[in-house]
Amino acid sequence: MAVNKNFVVKNGLEVNTDLILADVTSNSVGIGTSVTNYKLHVNGGIGATDITVTGFGTISDLSGDTINYTTATFSVGTATTLSGSTLNYSGIATVGSLSVGADEVISSAKQLKNIASLDSTTTATIEAAIANAPNTFTNLVVTGVSTLGVTGITTLNVTDTSTLGVTGITTLNVSGITTLGTVEISSGIVTATSGIVTYYGDGTNLSLAGNSDLLSSTGIGIGTTGGLVGYGITFVNFYGAGVSTSLYDSSVGIATIFFEGGGGGGGGGAIGIGSTFPGTPASLDPAPTNGDLFFHIDYGRTFIYYDEITLGVGSTAVWIDSAPFNQGGLYVNKYGDNMYAGLGVTIGSLSSPSVYFNGYTNSGFYSPAANEFGVVVSGTERLNVNASGINVIGIATATSFKGSAQVGVATGGVYIGLATQFNFVGTGVSVTHEYDSTVGIATVNFFAEAGGGGGSGQFNTGITSSLGYAVTDSMATAYTAADTVVVHSIHVTNIDGTNSADISGQLYGEYSIAYTVPVPPGSSVELLKQPKVLNTGDTIELQANVNGDLHATISLEPKTGDTTYIGVGTDITSAATYTDLWVATADSVLQGVLLSNDDGVDDVKANVVWTDGADNIVGYYTYEMIIPADATVEVLEQPKFLPSGYKVRVLANQANRLEAILSARTIA
Repeated sequence: MAVNKNFVVKNGLEVNTDLILADVTSNSVGIGTSVTNYKLHVNGGIGATDITVTGFGTISDLSGDTINYTTATFSVGTATTLSGSTLNYSGIATVGSLSVGADEVISSAKQLKNIASLDSTTTATIEAAIANAPNTFTNLVVTGVSTLGVTGITTLNVTDTSTLGVTGITTLNVSGITTLGTVEISSGIVTATSGIVTYYGDGTNLSLAGNSDLLSSTGIGIGTTGGLVGYGITFVNFYGAGVSTSLYDSSVGIATIFFEGGGGGGGGGAIGIGSTFPGTPASLDPAPTNGDLFFHIDYGRTFIYYDEITLGVGSTAVWIDSAPFNQGGLYVNKYGDNMYAGLGVTIGSLSSPSVYFNGYTNSGFYSPAANEFGVVVSGTERLNVNASGINVIGIATATSFKGSAQVGVATGGVYIGLATQFNFVGTGVSVTHEYDSTVGIATVNFFAEAGGGGGSGQFNTGITSSLGYAVTDSMATAYTAADTVVVHSIHVTNIDGTNSADISGQLYGEYSIAYTVPVPPGSSVELLKQPKVLNTGDTIELQANVNGDLHATISLEPKTGDTTYIGVGTDITSAATYTDLWVATADSVLQGVLLSNDDGVDDVKANVVWTDGADNIVGYYTYEMIIPADATVEVLEQPKFLPSGYKVRVLANQANRLEAILSARTIA
């Protein structure tokens, strides 16, 4: 029946039995039931394209593709997509993954992700679960844990852990451990595959049974240099008047005990025995103190350490024989005594000679090699005596040399060879000589013969001026040039008659012509081997180490207004680098090149060359010539020609040791 009209049911409506019921009494509608417990009570399934439930709803079985809810409780149901603000469910729920906001917290692989923290209840639950054995971990990585307590493990391997507390371990392999605070081993053997195992503690429970040499005893073995004392010591107590102090080095576990003489008196000393005195460079024993005793096995004598500094009576500290008497006068007293042969000293070195002088510990005697004897002055060897003879390092000055052997001859610092006879010949040379057989010195006098320009010297001029000067003990001006002047001679004589004196001199106010040259009493020294040139205002300065002992005679040849004479000097301030000494402004004759080592201690090697204007070396005047400390060497024996524009250059292997002075004359 079709009804196409609105109608109102006021007193209820029922369509068939339990199909549709409209109950006006309860104001409800039932579908499939005649008993309505809800506004709409449906007994059976509901199919709907879209269903909206407002308020609280209970659905025992709900299925759908998309379910949106505000508050929902599910007993049974399936949803592809479920969203809402509050979800309550009971029974078993199956989900693909769970997210909180945008962060996934349970993945489809059943892994926890993005967990910020655990509450105290969850933390306690996890700790309780892993605290109960057994627990099996394939790979356990712990970061930031200071103490790890582990029990019941058969094998535990630990790497790079600062502190590890372990109990119940059968085998423990440890690498990279910083500290093992306490290791307790109930039984078993502690061994090392290599190296030394160091134990700390009193050793009470150490078992030595594994070593057959220790007689199966327990404890620590004690021995001395005299042999075995015994084994099985677990505690050693040193006491009595002879024990002074003890030191314990906790870093290596070694205790050092010092013994001193017992008894009263308020003092004592250590007792030693051996072949090297304590306190000497070869000894490994502690430094001795006042009153120590030492028995020297090589001498068969007992010595006592006598320290004047400690006693306040002097400045010496030495080992002295402790015998109360001098047996047969065999031992040397400290002052004014003689001794028999047999004094041995260490070989020493240049900086610390075997025998030195108080206040000058780097000057004395030492042995530079086997069967050699050396004399050291200020840390430098100056005399060496060996099986081949005597070698003097530096300048040897003597009033005489005697001997049947040949004499080495050198000129201008260049070695010529050996000679037993000297023959002086040459045009224009007149020679007279005197020989003093008592001292073995021959004095040869050279005179220029008549002719040849009316003068002497390589410049072929006459000397017309000279002056005398009493040398003082300060570097003072002996002469100042008013114009160009040629200095032919600076002759220095020792007028003391008893004591030797040293002479030093310089030209141009800074360049040395002599440095601490010794002048024996009654002797004279010529400072110039070749003439030198002074220009207007240039000076000659002289100095003696003793005031009033030396007197100088200076021979001069004025060359007023003549600018052809050249006199220059330079200081070599760079090592292994050529320095210009002079650049010829015209064709010139070189009269002299004087080299001076003003270092005072060390030698220097020098090259003097002449080059073209582009510094290309044309020839050598010297090559690696050794100039000893305090020495001067005149390089040129004869004049040399230098073309215009060419240079004289000087090189030294060390800086600030070498000075050079050149004298020349232009001829173009």
